[in-house]
Amino acid sequence: MTDNQEFRDQIARIEGLIGSLESAADPALRATAKTLVQAVMDLHAGAIDRILEIVSKTGEPGSALMRTLATDELVSGILVLYDLHPDDFETRVDRGIEKARQALARRGAGLNVLAVKASTVRLAIDTGGHSCGSTVSDMEMLVREALLASAPDAVEVLIETPREKPASTFVPLASLRTSNGSSRSTAVLP
Repeated sequence: MTDNQEFRDQIARIEGLIGSLESAADPALRATAKTLVQAVMDLHAGAIDRILEIVSKTGEPGSALMRTLATDELVSGILVLYDLHPDDFETRVDRGIEKARQALARRGAGLNVLAVKASTVRLAIDTGGHSCGSTVSDMEMLVREALLASAPDAVEVLIETPREKPASTFVPLASLRTSNGSSRSTAVLP
């Protein structure tokens, strides 16, 4: 399992626990739980912000470290969670798109950006007409994972894929002929 998947699993677990607390019958308990979670998040955000501030004051070594932290899947996700990531949404989306393009190129496919607006990304996979359905779905998953690894705050990722063409039922006349040129008497047309 990737760091990014573990991060998403932890976020899902936390969201589930928060959902359980929000459904508690006691309104005072709900309010206290929300206050506790917010206080812990505020503490973490302040500490992480201070760490980044200290690192940035060390000059070029600090800048290099910041770039490394910003591109690490797990750390990047935490920085996004606390709204402390040094790169804006579009930059992180571009990073994910570049990773996806490289992976698709190895499969003979391409990736086109249709739109990046707010927290929505619209992309189109271009297979050049040389892919089967399972491969296209694999490519779609690969693109989605690469994008969410770099921009986990993308709320909506829309990926257009080539439509599968129905299998042709046309049987060429030449295929009905035997090697000596005569027609097959048992051929059945679809």
